[in-house]
Formats: sequence, C-alpha cells, structure tokens
Amino acid sequence: MLPQVIFLYGAPKTGKTTVGHQLADKIGYELISLNSFYKRFNIKDHMSAVNELVSHLKFSSKSFFIVDDLIPTREEYNVFVNQLGEPYRIFYFDASKDEVERNINSYSSEAEAKYNVERFVHFIENRPTLSQSFKDKSYHIRVNAVQPIEDITKDIMGHLKPTVLAAYYTKQEEEHFIKRLASEKGWTIIDVEQLIQGHSHRNTPIGKKISGLVEAKKPLAPKHKLDSLKNSLFTSGVQKALLVHMGEHLDLYESFEHELFPIRMLNVEFEKRKDFLAEDHPLLYFFERGDLLSITKDRLDLVDAKLNRGVNYGIVFGPTSAGKTFLSKAIAKIYGFVLIEWEPTLTTIKEKYPGEEETVPFPKILRYFKDLFAANSRRTFIFDGFQPEKNLDAFIEELGAPSFLITLQVEKPILVKRTRAKEGADVNAEVGEEENQKIEAAIQKGNGYGKTCESLTEKHPTTRSFTLDANGTLDGTLHAVDEIFSKRVYVVHQTVEEANPVIQKSFNNLFKNICLAENITYVDVVQLVAKHYHHKASSMHSELRNQYKMKTSKHDKPESPSHYSPTVVLHIINEHLHHTKQDSTDLLLMGYPSPLEADQVYPRPSDQLAAVESGLGGVRVVVVIAKDEVAVEINDPVMKLEKPAEPQKEKKEGEGEPPAEDKPPE
Repeated sequence: MLPQVIFLYGAPKTGKTTVGHQLADKIGYELISLNSFYKRFNIKDHMSAVNELVSHLKFSSKSFFIVDDLIPTREEYNVFVNQLGEPYRIFYFDASKDEVERNINSYSSEAEAKYNVERFVHFIENRPTLSQSFKDKSYHIRVNAVQPIEDITKDIMGHLKPTVLAAYYTKQEEEHFIKRLASEKGWTIIDVEQLIQGHSHRNTPIGKKISGLVEAKKPLAPKHKLDSLKNSLFTSGVQKALLVHMGEHLDLYESFEHELFPIRMLNVEFEKRKDFLAEDHPLLYFFERGDLLSITKDRLDLVDAKLNRGVNYGIVFGPTSAGKTFLSKAIAKIYGFVLIEWEPTLTTIKEKYPGEEETVPFPKILRYFKDLFAANSRRTFIFDGFQPEKNLDAFIEELGAPSFLITLQVEKPILVKRTRAKEGADVNAEVGEEENQKIEAAIQKGNGYGKTCESLTEKHPTTRSFTLDANGTLDGTLHAVDEIFSKRVYVVHQTVEEANPVIQKSFNNLFKNICLAENITYVDVVQLVAKHYHHKASSMHSELRNQYKMKTSKHDKPESPSHYSPTVVLHIINEHLHHTKQDSTDLLLMGYPSPLEADQVYPRPSDQLAAVESGLGGVRVVVVIAKDEVAVEINDPVMKLEKPAEPQKEKKEGEGEPPAEDKPPE
C-alpha cells in the first residue's frame, strides 16, 4: 500500500509547520518537517532530498503523513509522483508578497530572516513551473494564509473531514435501518463502544491507557474515546460515517466538535417517543441548533436528500389561462422570492452566452442557472412554469430537487371564460368545436403536470407538492398559498423568577421537549442574539454593538432582544432558519417579544409582534409565564408627541419697521 501524503505548500513564514502540528494532532497523521528532515540526513542537493523522502515514506511502518512543505522544483516533484503516485492533498497557503516579507521581518532573527528571504526568492522562481504539475488537479486546494492559525487549520479540516452523523435510535427496526444505510447506501458504521474495547483487547497504545483507567476504576475521559475515533475517521478511507453508541451525555459530542469539526445527529424515530429528555440530552442539543435530521419513514434516500439540499426553488404548473403567471408574481412579491420568467430569462441567456442557435440549447440554460444559484444560495426562486419540460429531470439531476411544486386546477367553464377574456372574445358565446379541442388539450396538459408532480415527489422525498383550486379569485388562491409558505408562530415569554437560572432552564427545557415531539422549530432568541453580539466573526456583530451603545438603558443585558430594532432581530432569526433548513412550518420563539427596561420606550412588545407577523408569519399563540395575572390586552404606553415651538426669527436692523414716511408722528 502506497503512503497517503498531504503537502502544505507556500512561502516561508506563512504558518505551515504550526498548522501541520495541529493537523497531525487532530487526524493522527505523522508530521514530517521537510527542513528538519533535510538537516537530519545532512542532505545538500534537492534530488538527493526527494529520493531520501521517497525512501522514508515507502518503507515507514506508518502510512499517513503530513509534509510541511512541497518539493521545490517541478523535476523533483515529478520524481516523487513517479515513485509514490499523486499526493492525497496539496494545500497552498495563499499570502501576498508584502504579508510574507512582513512575517519574515517580524518573526525571525537577523540570520533567520536572511535565510528565509533566500527561500522566498527560490519559492517565487520555481512556483510558476512547479504549479503547472497540479494547478488543475482536484487535490490542489487554496487556503487563505492571512488569517489566524486556528482558522487556517479549521479551513483545512473542512476539506479533510468525512461526512459524519451521530446516529440515535432506540428500537430494533430503527437499528436495522442504520445497518441498511451501511449495506445499501455506502455508509460506514463506527461503534464507539466496540472501538474502545477493540483497542483494549489489542493492547494498542490507546488501549493501554484505557485499560489502565479501567483497572484504576476511573472514568474514561472524552479524549481517550476521541483518540480511538481519529484512526477510524481519517486513516481508513471512510467517506460517510455513522457513529453509534456515543452515549446520552454531551461531553463526548462537545469534545468531538471542539477537537475535530461540527457534526449533525441522525434521529431515526419510526414511532413517536414519549420520553421527557433532560436538558443535556444530545437530541435536544442538536435539535436546538437545527442540526437534527429526523427520519420518521423507512426510506433510505431521505438521509442523503436531507443532507445534500441545494438552493430552495419551486415551480408553478398549470394550463394556459389558469393564472400561474399572476400567482407566481404575487408569491414572489409577498414572500421575497426571485421570480423566473422564461421569456426575459432566455433573452438574458442569449446575451450572456451568444451563439448562432435560434433557440437556446439546454446546456446553456443549465450553465446559467448553475451560476445564478451559486451566486444567490440564500435566496428562494420561483419558476413561472418550466419551459424546457422534457429536460426537467436533467435539470434536477444537476441542480438538485425542487423544494416545492404547485399545480393549479381550473374547471372547464372557468378556463373557457378566462381564455376568451385574455383574447378579447365574447365570454358568453357558445363553445365551438375547434375552441373545445384547445380547451380539452389545455386541461389534459394540466392533468399531466399533476402526474409529473406526483412522480417527482415519489423520487425526491424532500420535495413537497401542492394542488390548488384556482377557480376563484387570485385573493382566494393566495389564501391557500399563505398556508404553504407562512409560518405559524408561537411566542413564549417568561417573567417568573428571572434571577433564578435553574427555573428558567427548566421552562426552556419543557418547551424544547414539546417542540421536538410536535415537530416545531425552536428558536431561543435571547441565546441567538447573544451569540451574534459576542462572536466577532458574525455578520451582525458590529450592528448589534452599535445599537447597544446607542441605547439609553444602563442595564448590562446585551443579550436582551429589546435593545435592538425588530428589523435586526428578525434578520438574525431568518439567517438561523435559512442555515438550519427546517421542514416545519411551525415556529416557537423563546424570549421574544422581550420586555422593555424601565427607561426604554422602543421597541414595545407590540412593535416586536408586528415585526414577527410581517417577517415570519401570523402569531397563533402568545405564552406568558408569570407569577401574577397578566393583562391580556396590549397595554403599551401611549406617547404623545408635542409639536416643538417655532424658533423666533432674529430681526436685522431696520427689518420689519415701516418706511420713514409711514412712521406715525411722535
């Protein structure tokens, strides 16, 4: 077996060796510092160096390596590839010339600086020809080296990590589902308990530590479990891993994510569980974060479909004159979707990708929407029909399944009247044979759309299909649409024992359990605001800080949503909902509306509720947990604004006085 090698390539003083140490510790690879390697074997010329490195890697007892630099010239690199094959990954540390020179001067002694300057010159000279060998290869990945070391390591881990789900199940048929994922869908099951026992039985270095702790009757620390997991995740070629028997305490999950990378939980639940879960149960932990994938049907394709969701888009189908264009435009306007109308879109494609064809070929249409979706991954698109109908399956194959499909159904008499009104004909005239054939063909085509939607929802389990009665007015149809896209919102505010965190956590845990059991998305608005306020990398960090500074309130509660405009709070909530991609149309907001402090006048609870209704959906239930009885009517303070007095205009000398001849006699 040939060794698996990761090269860290870049200019000197860009953090390669430090990152190499961090990566080696996280993924269990052996780190080779190329500079130290050359000194150790007293190697003078580069060709001898590459031959020595190849020999070391080929005959080592280990198989997985990180090398903190790349072989310097193209000729020597090709020798390496001919002997050991292409590397597993090459991470190029991208930094500007000014940044590298600044690092050399800042972090080196005078002698080291001189040496590193020579290395940098050599690097620049060889980079153009060396990079020709791998610049278009998939294993060549650029990373931003002008950021903290921990962030560089995190970026690289994002490219190295396999897809990992922590699996949770309680019944035998649910366990069978997990096993079928392994046998039929290419997942690898890693049993954490068996893994630890295996190390103990084989008396590996990790096993010796574990056995020593067991003999001393000491609990196993998460670190020992993680050490056994690293080998299975990074040195065995695993692409998709299901971790089972990780336990029902958070310590191992939190340690895993802190040391390695974030994961999600797969909850297989064919029958609704009735257990009330403790606040530190991993199911609640992943559920609140929006990283819980719940599988309630025995369909294996649901797992990959939920994991690999692309851009949200939907299609409105219907026969001619059914009102699909009006409806598509109305939906786009009301819900902020991007409307795709085919005539102007095809014109844009012709201009963007010119050619001699009279009609736009499907590959160009596909290319256009790939670029459009990639540039607008946070938006939702709505298509007014789908014009290249025969290519719909190919479109879905390339860009993912639609999130929703809407089919409009219209009765024949209504369709006749709408068609005639559209053409300016008499709506009450008798239907002729030719007209009847056209209407029947339109209805038949509409029925075909319905069958297409049924077929697509059967193939793609995350696609939702809706059939709407479009015989009435547009307002009536929009009312039905509102049930599809608007969320049903429940808001919870508690004022009881605010100073007692134990009671507050108990109430929060109660509502988390309710939401998990009833498939209601749970959002702790206070925690969400606090996360963005304290996290400097957040896009809303500066805005929250600025608004908090502007408040007259002296209360030290930056996490309280009442300190910020409803627009900002709603933006944070919507960002969270977009990231988690929850299926549920039911949403519970914990801690919002938030009460005003004594010296605050805005935003009032009614302002916050109004923002929720306009930005998320109708508020169905308001829950207030309090010691004393709460007035059910909105009792916001009435603020009367007095008109300011007009400033007195200063008179200039002689201004406003009557002319001399008009002055009255003294």
